[in-house]
This record gives sequence, C-alpha cells and structure tokens, in this order.
Amino acid sequence: MKDTTYMADALEEGDLLNFAESYITHNGTGRSLGVDREIYSVLKLHLPAGGVASNAVDMARYMLFHLSAGRGPDGQSVVPSDVLAETHTVQFSVPSRDKLQPRWPMGAMTKGYGFGWAVGDYRGYRRLYHAGAGAGFYSLISLFPGASGGVFTSLNGPILPKGIARDVNDVIHYRVADFLLGVSPWLNTTTACSYPAPWDKHPGTNVPVTHTASHNFARDKRDYEGTYVNHVFGNLTISHNSTDGTLRFELGLIGQGVVLSSDTGVLLRLEGVFGQVLPPAQMILEETGGKISSLVMPGVPPEPSVVFKRGLKLEDQEMPSWDVKCEPSVVSSSEARIGMMWLKLWILCRLMLVVMI
Repeated sequence: MKDTTYMADALEEGDLLNFAESYITHNGTGRSLGVDREIYSVLKLHLPAGGVASNAVDMARYMLFHLSAGRGPDGQSVVPSDVLAETHTVQFSVPSRDKLQPRWPMGAMTKGYGFGWAVGDYRGYRRLYHAGAGAGFYSLISLFPGASGGVFTSLNGPILPKGIARDVNDVIHYRVADFLLGVSPWLNTTTACSYPAPWDKHPGTNVPVTHTASHNFARDKRDYEGTYVNHVFGNLTISHNSTDGTLRFELGLIGQGVVLSSDTGVLLRLEGVFGQVLPPAQMILEETGGKISSLVMPGVPPEPSVVFKRGLKLEDQEMPSWDVKCEPSVVSSSEARIGMMWLKLWILCRLMLVVMI
C-alpha cells in the first residue's frame, strides 16, 4: 500500500496535493461549507483508530490480501491464514439494525464483531464489512469471501444532513453486491434515492429536535456569569463581553465559544475547527431561589445527563481521581494531559451529537 498515510502526518508535512476536500454541507446550488483541514491534527491522538488516508488502488490491494487468506500479490504468505481467519470471526456481539423480510425485500444482518470487522450475512452470503468516518470523510468496505470479491467506497461528505453519506455508501454497496453475487437487484433508480424509505426511516426521524438560537436572553446576561463545575469535564466559565454584548464560555481544555439563548435554556456553540462539525450543545437551566444553580446537558437513556454546578471550582491542574491501581507507566505527564483532554472531548462529542439525532 504505497499511497496510504495518516492524515495528521500529511498535514504536518504539508503534503495535501492529492487530498480531496471534505464538506460539512454541500448541495447542487453551489452552497457548501468545507471542513478546516486543521482538524486532521487531532486525529493523531487516537491512531490507528481513524485518520488513515488511502486511495482505490491501495484499498483494492488490501481487499485482495484479505480475500487471499493473507497472501500478498506475489502469492507469498504475509499473515498466517489461521490468524487472519480469527480476525474474521465473531468475538463479541454488537447492536445492529438488521434488515429482515418481509419488511425489507431482502435480508441483511450483523452477527457480531471480529477484530476490526463486522461479521454478518447479506442475502444468504457471508459478509465482512467495516465503516469509518472522520473529518468529513465516510468510508465503507465490504468483503464477500464466498464470491471472492468486495467493494470499497469513500465519500468526502456531507456531514450534514446527518446520515446522507452513510446511506449513499449503503446503496452503492448493496447494488454492487447484487451484481457480484449474481442476484436480482432490489434497489432501482427511485428507491436508491429515497433509501431507506419506503421500508424504513432514519433512526432519528422519530425524535426531531429543533432549537431556536438567539443573542437575546429573557433575563439579564449577568445572571449567567460565573463558573460551573463538573468533576469529569472541569470548569465551565461563562462571562459577558462588554464590547460586543455577547456571552462567552470556556470549557476546560475542550474549547471556547458563544452562549446563545434557546427555547429550552441555552446553547453552547464551540468556535474553531470543532465548531465546524459539532452542533451547539443544549443546556437546561436549573434554579435555586430564583438564581441559576446548575447547567444540565441532557443525555439520551441509558446515557446520563451531565450537570455543571455553579459555585464550585476545580483547579486547572486538578484531574479526576480514579479508584484504580495501575502499574507504573512510561507515559509522560504531557501525554497524560493530552489523553485526558481527548477523553473529555470524546465524551462531549457523544453528548453534543445527541442534538443531531
């Protein structure tokens, strides 16, 4: 795989000549919003889980490697076949949205997860697949060992509306799989565009969430000022900018942005590269004696809500204490600090994405 690299490395080296642009939103009228490539830098924090860039030729080689029991182009064994087969074997169960008859015109189900591969069936044929997304790119790889073939697709957005890129990947893979397996296609030019309708709808369409956002608040903006604390996420500080009249927030190591009024409380809108890809986070106000006592970020059960209490304060260097005994580690204090920052950001992202569902 000669042309495969890490996106963060390509950014550091300034070697983005052959990289596609990715988009937060884009449509046929010319309206588009690209993803700031500086976001590639954070992908380095969780390598190799995401942040890999490749092309069609290299991915074709990768698929052939798996379909050839671990042999390279020269026929020589690169990975023992029994070891590779173990990665294709279910190791644990995972939640899945199976497509079953008679609701769907065909059957597609996931049995569980191996080592880097979801293992399932499509129309009676064994299917191995893996999906990935990051920085506005959406990829899907499917292998059909019984047919000695597979398909790989990668899209450069859009992030919004949510689910569009995933649906496009699904449609292409199902149609190519039907051709590869020699079965009659169940998608046509109409249902390929309406997918998953008429058989299903997007998981989030049953719970539409819309929030009005405004710089006009029902109460004095100074009422919101202060420090709110959560022992995992740290200090959430809200202050009033007397120059432009806006309310600003700063959340520990995660970032800063603007506080907006909404019909349910307030919205926190991050600035910078994360503000491009994350929607504003909804916060509900809790009051005690007519004063704001807490800001609550609601979760979707079984996820708990996250409560920031007013009046407390964590020192900047204070980290959560864990009742776990660990062996000495070679990780430096700076690495630990970055790791904690990423943990906080990852959890926050999960909660913030609730408003997109």
